[in-house]
Amino acid sequence: MRWGLSLSGGSLRGAAHIGAIKVLDRYGLRPSAIAGTSAGSIVAALYASGLTGEQMEAFALSLDPKKVFDKAIKAWQYPLVLAKIIGDFAGFNPKIKAPDGLFKGDYIAEEIAKRTGGKRFSDLQMTTIINAVDLDTGDEVVFTNGEINLLRIQDYSTDGHLWEAVRASISLPGIFVPFKWRGRRLIDGGIASVNPARLLKRLGLPMVVAVDVSVDIDNSPLPDNFLEVLMRSYDLLNYRKNREELRLYADKVVKAGVRGVGLKEFSRLKEVIDYGETAMEKALKQVGVGFLRS
Repeated sequence: MRWGLSLSGGSLRGAAHIGAIKVLDRYGLRPSAIAGTSAGSIVAALYASGLTGEQMEAFALSLDPKKVFDKAIKAWQYPLVLAKIIGDFAGFNPKIKAPDGLFKGDYIAEEIAKRTGGKRFSDLQMTTIINAVDLDTGDEVVFTNGEINLLRIQDYSTDGHLWEAVRASISLPGIFVPFKWRGRRLIDGGIASVNPARLLKRLGLPMVVAVDVSVDIDNSPLPDNFLEVLMRSYDLLNYRKNREELRLYADKVVKAGVRGVGLKEFSRLKEVIDYGETAMEKALKQVGVGFLRS
């Protein structure tokens, strides 16, 4: 049976997608198409380029957290940024250029480029979809090698590099600097859809399995610092929309969101991967492995 795998955004919780892929590999289950948003775009790109779940796990655990969060603001710039913010609120509008995000995102882009072998979407055998959003127009921008007419999208690229799509899709507003691409500024794909099951369903696939790593808003820790407030706000904005889109477009939802994992808690990465593995095993037991082979 033709089926699609949709991988949601969710910052570091997205590592659970790797665990889910490991289970699919174990049972010899491979989707006809894959889509990823934000953190899910990283796993989608690696998988579509040929990496196994085990290889992705090794890659994730090899990342240097200090390099992942490559600061866009130098120490000496903090007073200037603060002056800019205070001045703007006071109505002075000081002519000080402030960065568009806390982190540059160069390291993760370079690592994805290396691991995917510099592949473009046109090089892929598997139908692959990664989305982002144009900061200036608000339009959803879709990187894909899929059938454009079926996807019903107007703003797309079929010849972009996988690393470009990933770098755009992970650009959480305020966290990572927007990705400048062909004269545009692209930000996190989750602004359009946290889980891109909608795009897979438009391909006419009879089955879409969505791995959802979003958190239960009613059962998650309250934020107590700047970064956690930003991430909590992002989760709140997308919570109800995500739930409704999964109801409309996903035939099977695998809940794999680990409670209480912060953006920078790389020490819990293995725990998150294992959680995704357990969640996918449980889901397959419920429906039967043969369900995706028939």
